[in-house]
Amino acid sequence: HVIDYDDAASPEVLSSYVIDMGGSTLTDIEVCGDMLLIAVVADTKTDNGMVKIYSAVQRSSPAAPSLQQTVTVGPLPDMLLPNSDCTVLAVANEGEGSDSSGTLVDPEGSVSLVNLSDYSVSTVSLDTGATDAQLEADGVHLPLSLNAMEYFDDYGVASADVNWTAARAAYTPATQLEPEYLVWSSDDSKLYVNLQENSALATISVANGAGTVDSIEAYGLKDWSSSGGTEGIDTVGDDACTLAFKPGFKTMRMPDAIAIAEVDGVPYIFTADEGDDKEYDNFEEK
Repeated sequence: HVIDYDDAASPEVLSSYVIDMGGSTLTDIEVCGDMLLIAVVADTKTDNGMVKIYSAVQRSSPAAPSLQQTVTVGPLPDMLLPNSDCTVLAVANEGEGSDSSGTLVDPEGSVSLVNLSDYSVSTVSLDTGATDAQLEADGVHLPLSLNAMEYFDDYGVASADVNWTAARAAYTPATQLEPEYLVWSSDDSKLYVNLQENSALATISVANGAGTVDSIEAYGLKDWSSSGGTEGIDTVGDDACTLAFKPGFKTMRMPDAIAIAEVDGVPYIFTADEGDDKEYDNFEEK
């Protein structure tokens, strides 16, 4: 629907359209300037996804949106966010893995930068050269690390269900890094990207339509003891809400949404710590 909210007390439906996406999964939609931007997951979610760019409906001429361009981005584009002047579109490619018929396919997470003038795409890899050991020493969580794969291969009761030899050969640390949500800095020079399953934050510098990863930093653990700065946690499944402190109990934050604000010139990041799990069909990490 195209809805006119000029009179917020009495919104008016100007027109309705159906845009056929062929049954594809859509994950996000944004409007910026005269553009309507839609993130589309590939039929096989581990393949590269797309962003479809339409003309936005204008109040003065509410004609049906027309497709201007389709650009290819990374696997499972989960969030779209244009910069302030609608010249660059940032896309968080989650790169979620899948286990199909014993074959584990797990693409690397990445961020795509789409030039909205010429529709060129620059991909920012999260492979900084850091090893599993270095990332884990920094507190970055890797749900299915190379060591974990080796353990499941050698000792897992269902080791024959997955081709672990092939999975280990294809492994890179970046296959475990999954961008979920992102936000631009106030001057559009940086992107802050939540890696939810990793409970970490990637900072990317952006210049001339290209990006460079500055850092990947862990959010740290949340302390549920009396000195942890919380009101306690309810761990009893009795449908009541009884908060209590739990000495020695800590959890990962695993934030989903992220926002940024400046106070006295200092940027502050705000996160919604949803918590999450990691799934490859039959494999699930809680």
